[in-house]
Amino acid sequence: MADLMRIVSRDAFAQVLGEARARTQALDPSQSATLRRIADQLELLARTTARGRVPHEDDRARIDIGLIAAREFEETDPRYADQLQELDYTFKRYPLLPPGPPVRRRGVLQVWSGREAWHKLVLEPGVPRTVGTAKADFVVEADAAGSPHSRSSGTACAPRCRRSIRTGSPSTVSRPGTASWRIAGG
Repeated sequence: MADLMRIVSRDAFAQVLGEARARTQALDPSQSATLRRIADQLELLARTTARGRVPHEDDRARIDIGLIAAREFEETDPRYADQLQELDYTFKRYPLLPPGPPVRRRGVLQVWSGREAWHKLVLEPGVPRTVGTAKADFVVEADAAGSPHSRSSGTACAPRCRRSIRTGSPSTVSRPGTASWRIAGG
């Protein structure tokens, strides 16, 4: 699967689904049983999510285009395989997708106490950041001698979550239904 997921909302799901259906038609499903099966499943995805519907759990369990994509297209057409795998993954979790257009995911790390209280660092997906005192992106002066620092990395953020992070020890900041930021001790 691609490093960053494109499907972060129901509108983004519909867009990627449209692209995958067009790509499937370009490959001519009448020539291959595998492509016919993919086309049928993409049709099911389109029908069960049309006009804002949330697909029933039974429909979400019937889809296996991610497995087909991994087996049949991972080597020959990785972009198409990524689309199908991401559609499979997000369709099974469709009720968790927010309605509307995709939003840019980011996190905010904020100091809640001490001398640097209320200072904030914006965490962007896929951009590692270092927190601490020694040559850090986000400097927190804990003591005059300096303290261990932490480094964050991740592909998504955890909006509206509050978590205490100790420097020098691994922590994960997350919210149910979302990916997380990994803060690793440095």
